[in-house]
Amino acid sequence: MHIGYLVGFVLVLIGLLILAFGDRKLKVKGGVILKIFSAPSLNAKVTKWAIGIMCIWFGVALLFGGGKL
Repeated sequence: MHIGYLVGFVLVLIGLLILAFGDRKLKVKGGVILKIFSAPSLNAKVTKWAIGIMCIWFGVALLFGGGKL
């Protein structure tokens, strides 16, 4: 199995996971680091869809492109 197919499959899987679980709220009780990763609800949804679709797009391109971009 060519490594490109494996990477394509993993990208599609990551994209689907991002679309399914990408807008979960983080409990921000303290710390600067958690506040950095917590985003407003609308911003989180737009970012989730953009990154998820991009991962799926490149994954499918690898799968159907013979393992090459």
